[in-house]
Amino acid sequence: MTITVSVPDQRPQCAVNAPAILAEHGIPDFAPFVRSAYADRQGKIIGPSNRTRPAARALQLPFLALNQPNAIRVVALDCDHPDTFRHAIYERELPQPGLEIWRDGGGLLALWPLKRRVHRGPKARRSPVRLFGRTAEFFTKTAGADPHFNPDGPIRNPAALHGSWKLIRNGRGGFHLVELHDFLPHRWSLPRPAALVTDGARNCVVFEALMRFAGSWSNRDADLQGEGEALNADMFARSPRGPLPSQEVGWIAASVGRYRAQWIDQGRYQADPERQAERGRRSGSARRRRTALRDAEIRDLRSGGHSIRAIAATLELPTSTVQNALTRGGVPRTNTGEGSKPARCRLKFSGGVSLFVPG
Repeated sequence: MTITVSVPDQRPQCAVNAPAILAEHGIPDFAPFVRSAYADRQGKIIGPSNRTRPAARALQLPFLALNQPNAIRVVALDCDHPDTFRHAIYERELPQPGLEIWRDGGGLLALWPLKRRVHRGPKARRSPVRLFGRTAEFFTKTAGADPHFNPDGPIRNPAALHGSWKLIRNGRGGFHLVELHDFLPHRWSLPRPAALVTDGARNCVVFEALMRFAGSWSNRDADLQGEGEALNADMFARSPRGPLPSQEVGWIAASVGRYRAQWIDQGRYQADPERQAERGRRSGSARRRRTALRDAEIRDLRSGGHSIRAIAATLELPTSTVQNALTRGGVPRTNTGEGSKPARCRLKFSGGVSLFVPG
């Protein structure tokens, strides 16, 4: 059943009117393509959700996506512990939701419809999106709701009743987002949860640490099982999940041992001292050969009458390097070669008169 409701002029012409049970609570229309899904006898979703067309057909299915990728229409919470939710409402820590959908097995879905949609996307305003995020986090924390619940997916449709749940309408229309945000305490922030280290993550950490240990040539005969136990105890002593079982560490050590055997057989060990020594000898002889050629060039330039600074600028070397090369070659640092300027002696007389005499 559809009714005609007053909506703003900017309402798209392709929108579809929502049933009265949703229109009275601030959700007047939907897009022509609405994600929806079927439910089994126990009220659980069946199969993947699809975009049902026309939208009037989607509004009749048990599960319906009230929020869209580019617009948020409701603040939805999946509360598995109704007592926590009732206490928050009784203490007025949260406002009374507009719609409540209770399951037969316990738990409920609380909905606070928004009078004005919160648009999101690349061109959306940041302030409303940030305000909605803080509000949803506070509501989830206070009501003890499921933090992994996805309000953007298909949820229980208030307009299509099912035999496994019942609907409670609190007679309240839509809410303004600022009105919901006013329930947050001053300067409230959600505490960051501790990082959860899963079993797979712990296995990877121990494996990588033991691989680095086995990659050293000095540890080629070390006990990988004992080292793995020590690493496991040191890294996860303060972890909430505790260290890995000894059997798990044994499997990791056996895997690393197979890698170490392959390195030795293939001659590709990461720290072979003989290969390093040969590499060092080759690099050392090449370096000494380059140094000898550079010193010879420096001596030739010096014998040609170039100054130390000129040689350093020509070869792009520090002046100290040029001086050390001349010292090793036994070449004096003063200019005595052909083309050098002759030495002069300055004689001073009374009256401020100076006389330069060749040396």
